[in-house]
Amino acid sequence: MKKVFGKALCFLLLVVCESSIYGQKVGSLPDRIPYRKGNKWGFCDRNKKIIIPVSFDDVRTFGETPVHLKIKVPDTLAWVKKGTKDYLINRAGKLRSIEEVELPKKESMGELPPMGMSLPADDKTREIFRDPASKKFGLIYGRDTVLTARFDYIYWDRHNELYEVRAKLNGKWGILDVKPEKWKVEPSFDEIERLFEVQKNGVECNAYKVSNKGKVGVIVNNNLIIPTIYTDVFLPYSRNTSLICMSDKIGNTLYDIDGKKLTTEPYERLRIDAFYWFTLSPAQKNGKWGFINRDGKLVIPCKYDECDYFIRKITLCWVKYKGKRGLIDAKGTEYFED
Repeated sequence: MKKVFGKALCFLLLVVCESSIYGQKVGSLPDRIPYRKGNKWGFCDRNKKIIIPVSFDDVRTFGETPVHLKIKVPDTLAWVKKGTKDYLINRAGKLRSIEEVELPKKESMGELPPMGMSLPADDKTREIFRDPASKKFGLIYGRDTVLTARFDYIYWDRHNELYEVRAKLNGKWGILDVKPEKWKVEPSFDEIERLFEVQKNGVECNAYKVSNKGKVGVIVNNNLIIPTIYTDVFLPYSRNTSLICMSDKIGNTLYDIDGKKLTTEPYERLRIDAFYWFTLSPAQKNGKWGFINRDGKLVIPCKYDECDYFIRKITLCWVKYKGKRGLIDAKGTEYFED
């Protein structure tokens, strides 16, 4: 009974985490969507039926605030423009001047707190030292373990209570287990750099960017999952990612945490930061933008001149097509026509 309850609880937590980032739930299409016809704008419903006539020179989605406004537009209103005049409109299509409406001012971000991390008290018992005679490095670990000073350099990593060192021996870097002393990854790389917040099945991984002769690969949990054939590696701007983007002179390729190549061919650009708050990421091919999902599948074709990220709350994205702005949804439905 406890096991069944535990599995059910884990599943529930997974669903909650997947559907919410920092408390913001994944939304659904709004009942009023900006629709462009030629150079004029109106609003339609989810079936593209025009609800508010196409008569405006520019609009935003409900609750979206243009950069130039000093107030915050609430979800019940939308900014529209007629000629040079700014207005706010409700869902019934009633226009009001901005001066008529009492709106909150934009909130300031304020000062961010200083970043830092306090080490546990027992870290005081760990010390990297250098022998003045040989100029080699060693490590004191606790009261009973010492790595003799024979390494070119030692770099200590502390990550999720798992302790190990990056050690350079005879000009090459490897990953060394301190206790007992044993190489997890043999010293065979020119450089090793830690990759943080990489997960597999919800468990933090030991991930490293490694390089040889200027070419980059990735090690996860002591296994070389991506060979050293690329020029750089990128992770989504996200906590607990399981996606890795590799780049070279041909383009960008998406991999999963097991080293499986998800994209069948390189893209010129992959803006995988988008995966931080939505399920689709902009991808550029032949100078045009489309969208891939987390499995690397192209779900919206590369046809747009420019694109933003999807607005998570309303699952819409601004794009530019043939020089004009418009909106699309996550299925690729276009809310514009020329």
